[in-house]
Amino acid sequence: MALKYNNIFNNVLVSYEYLRANDAFSDLCFQLHKDGKINLMIDSGAFSVYKKPHAKELTVEDYAGFLKSNHETCNKYVTLDVIGNQKETESNYKKMISLGLNPMYVLTMANEKLDLVKEAVENQPYICVAGGFSTKGDWIKQRFQKTYNMTEGKAQIHGLAYVNFKDMFALPLQSVDSSSWLSGARFGTLTYFSRSSGLKKVAIKDVVTGKVKISQELKETFFAHGIQPKHLKENKYKTGSNSVMSYLDTIANIEYQKYAKRQGLDYFLACATTQYLINYTSAVIALENKLTYEQWLEML
Repeated sequence: MALKYNNIFNNVLVSYEYLRANDAFSDLCFQLHKDGKINLMIDSGAFSVYKKPHAKELTVEDYAGFLKSNHETCNKYVTLDVIGNQKETESNYKKMISLGLNPMYVLTMANEKLDLVKEAVENQPYICVAGGFSTKGDWIKQRFQKTYNMTEGKAQIHGLAYVNFKDMFALPLQSVDSSSWLSGARFGTLTYFSRSSGLKKVAIKDVVTGKVKISQELKETFFAHGIQPKHLKENKYKTGSNSVMSYLDTIANIEYQKYAKRQGLDYFLACATTQYLINYTSAVIALENKLTYEQWLEML
């Protein structure tokens, strides 16, 4: 298990699937962690591969070999799970242990008996619990609580894709992650963070046309980042990584990370490309130095 942990809010989750495909991205991730700029968590990318029918096969031997060379330059790393197959997931976990690694155990949705949880937590307390938020409701909340209780509070649970404002602070979770933090440009929405209700979104077209009343929090966000009507009109159909929508998505999620940290929870943002990682770290600097959207663009 990695020894270096930066007590900061800048938590980034990356998948081996993307690290193995891009040396520049891999080097940047590890360097940022070593420099104390981010806390880096690595997962296998099994879900990403699962969604790509022609993706290169993930093997536990390749993944373990990569981690053995790099596990001391990340915060924590996850077992190679097999979607819908807890037996194979457990086999991979044991294989990684036998190779001298100590990965976060993954409790998949296919595991009804919670096998190996107690043993895994004795090896190290961090454990991933799969289920997400959007479709599982009370089931996943009970899953978190049951896992925590059966380990007598030893489990430091990572809720995979569980970013439900308020609930995630009330449940026995140590960390969570989100892969949808850059969805604003894709769906044409402006995102801002509300301390009372989490991430809020409004369609950029509705703002440009005056169809919706702009909330005071969004007005304050526009003012703080120098976002003017011209930026909104120019970005109405712009979906790139440097669009005002992507920028506000990033800023809102950084604010969310900071808020979560104050509540004792680590919120990880999943990142898959060099450009988005640069955008994220640049946005952190922009926020800390009270720079504008246009000044952020100049940094890229």
